[in-house]
Amino acid sequence: MDQVRARIRQIGFPGSHSVDDVKGAVDLTPFRTKFAGEDKDLGAEFDDMTVHLVKIAFTEAAQR
Repeated sequence: MDQVRARIRQIGFPGSHSVDDVKGAVDLTPFRTKFAGEDKDLGAEFDDMTVHLVKIAFTEAAQR
């Protein structure tokens, strides 16, 4: 959430931007390493899950 909010502060009101404008600025590498380690299958699941979580965070921020 902090990274999504920080990016939105940089680009301005989220209503005029898409989630693609935000997701590239979110770095979840430390979390991925913590939860998936070196396991490729868990890493892929983590990546799939976080795409949805970033979208949810963006949508929530856009509604404020």
